[in-house]
Amino acid sequence: MDAQTSILKRMAHSLLAIGLFFSAVTLGTVATASGQNGIGLCDRSDGDQSNHSQSRTNDVVTITTRYGDCRAEVRVEGDIEYSDDFTQVVRLSRNALMRFEVRRPGERFRLEVEPGQAGRPDYVWFVDRRVQPFDERAEEWLAEALSDLFKSTGYMAEERAMWIISERGPEGLMTEVESMWKEYVQSKYLGTLLEQPGLAASDVSEAVRFASQAIESDHSLGKVLEAAAEHQQLDEATTRALVAATESIESDHTHGKVLAAALERTDIGAATAAAILESAARGIESDHQLSKILIDVADRYRLDAEMRPTYLRAAASIESDHNKGKVYEALLEDGGLTGADLGEILDGATSIESDHTLAKLLEDVAEQEMDNRALAGPFLRAARSIDSDHSLSKVLEAFFERDLGEAEVIAGLAAAKSIESDHALGGVLDDVADRYKIEGKVREAFMDALDSIESQHEHDKIARQIEG
Repeated sequence: MDAQTSILKRMAHSLLAIGLFFSAVTLGTVATASGQNGIGLCDRSDGDQSNHSQSRTNDVVTITTRYGDCRAEVRVEGDIEYSDDFTQVVRLSRNALMRFEVRRPGERFRLEVEPGQAGRPDYVWFVDRRVQPFDERAEEWLAEALSDLFKSTGYMAEERAMWIISERGPEGLMTEVESMWKEYVQSKYLGTLLEQPGLAASDVSEAVRFASQAIESDHSLGKVLEAAAEHQQLDEATTRALVAATESIESDHTHGKVLAAALERTDIGAATAAAILESAARGIESDHQLSKILIDVADRYRLDAEMRPTYLRAAASIESDHNKGKVYEALLEDGGLTGADLGEILDGATSIESDHTLAKLLEDVAEQEMDNRALAGPFLRAARSIDSDHSLSKVLEAFFERDLGEAEVIAGLAAAKSIESDHALGGVLDDVADRYKIEGKVREAFMDALDSIESQHEHDKIARQIEG
């Protein structure tokens, strides 16, 4: 072999090696894009999420995500039909478009899908801004990108969840949900599951259990629990598990909505109602939300001796005069209260600053069956905090309508002395004179109160009444 031939062979081997090298680089880039390191959209493997936005304008959906140094954008326009398993694009409406664009350090992928003949998809596949054949590897990339799209954004969540349920059943859907990392998307799939009629109690329990442990977002967890409460036939154990799950919800509004949905049911027993009451008492701070639940429980269930202490504890924590008055009013209408229960209501009533609200509550209490001696002290202490002469006189008139003993009448007359209006005080004393014998110690207390009246005409009129 001469020297020239040897040189030519070495040059050929070098060129072949260089060609193989560049082929390997090109194939490696495509492989990275279609099944190796960089397959699909950005996810947690690229780093921590720093941005996610999703918008819809008419029939255009735009989704942008960023994980670490990876940025992905998906744009969907018009109607797009997918294969049954949601891994392929089957047909696009006229003027529809689907575009994926993913940028990672050192690599960039872009896929545009447009309607071709009869709406079948036409693909334009870019790797690092160069058009590449849409081959088997690119199809694999698209399937993975679609899976990421559905799992991480909630796009077409209801439709895809329904397909999974029909193909794999509730257990298959739970397996799919467990593979997701976005709470919002998990809640969409679980909500769709729980809206299906006739689920087995075990499936409902599993969905509630998973949601309570995996979903931290109040809104997302609340949506799942509401769906269970509104659409499923729940046994007692599952309902109580659902109520227990609400205690991890910090939002009073969301917590209250879930409990309200549970109370709407007609198939829960007193034990579950008590659990709902306890959950509200422990976890809801909003006066408005807490009072709604308490009133709802009182309206729907007879509050037994075990439930009333929880109800009263929660009622006492309410700061709003209006809401506290309504809650106590609901309890009084429920009936069956003991003297101790009424005593707690009266103790709680002392914090009510609104004369109108407090007076109405005390008038309602005065109508309750209760030992007068036990009632008088706390009742009159609450009454003395009323500033309005008119309101106080109405309360005392209601108090004196009871069949009081001497000690209670005397105590009531002492409270009446704080009424500054001659007319209002005169009305109270008139009622006392009509109902009770004004003699002995009662007479002394009566005359002491009468001497508070400055109007000589009013004073003499009442004095003549008792003398006559």
